[in-house]
Amino acid sequence: MRLKIVLALLLVIFTHSLSIPVLAKEDGKVALDITALSPESNSTLGLKEKLYIRIGYECNQPVRFRIMALLNGELSKVGAKTDLPPLHSAGSGEALAWLSFDNTTHIDTLRVIANSADWQPLTQKDFPVDLRWQQSVVDTTRQTPDWVTALTRKQKLKAEYIYDPEPIEKETVIDLIFFICLVSIPLYLYIQVQMLRRYEGRWKELAAIPLISLMPLILVSIAGIGMEFRLWIIFIFRGTPFALTYLVLLWLIKRLRSSPAPKPGKV
Repeated sequence: MRLKIVLALLLVIFTHSLSIPVLAKEDGKVALDITALSPESNSTLGLKEKLYIRIGYECNQPVRFRIMALLNGELSKVGAKTDLPPLHSAGSGEALAWLSFDNTTHIDTLRVIANSADWQPLTQKDFPVDLRWQQSVVDTTRQTPDWVTALTRKQKLKAEYIYDPEPIEKETVIDLIFFICLVSIPLYLYIQVQMLRRYEGRWKELAAIPLISLMPLILVSIAGIGMEFRLWIIFIFRGTPFALTYLVLLWLIKRLRSSPAPKPGKV
């Protein structure tokens, strides 16, 4: 019976995966366009140097704009930094956003996502670009254009006079799962090593079961997924919350089994 429970747990580990919410398609409520970039496309920026993006928009409800970078259709999240999207009132106008990277990066697409006041996606639009962030700054004399200064001042005024019911996006369930997976990695590795060192016989075999669940993930990664190293580590150990839970339960069962039985006549 215990073996069936263990096998069921391993099945859950194998099928565990993180889904990404799909954005709503354009519904006609928001029209947007990138009207200017600083520096322009086909430029190279230094690490942590900001790319300023001017967005022209027309909408019939309050809206905020998020920026995402892509390369070959894949999101470039590692090292990316963006501003906290302010809320803009309904109507037509211009918005300012910025994007930077603290590691060497090449992107070929900017994605502008329009969100409602409560961070619900309204529409999105992709714009082709050719931009790179590198260790050395190519143009040290680059000047910030006047429209960046003007829009920065304008958005500060908007922040003072426009009520924003949710200035910060609430954490999603996916963010929580990602955090739990990340935190569980070192704890799982420590407990796994200690159990394999201290347990003997059948208990040691049971403690090694989580290692079997990692082998398919390792083989898939070796076959080639094209991940960066830090993402590869997270992918390999995405089942660690389940493995950690299993080891904790195993420790509790062993501790209960090892507890001496009460002597007859003793209360």
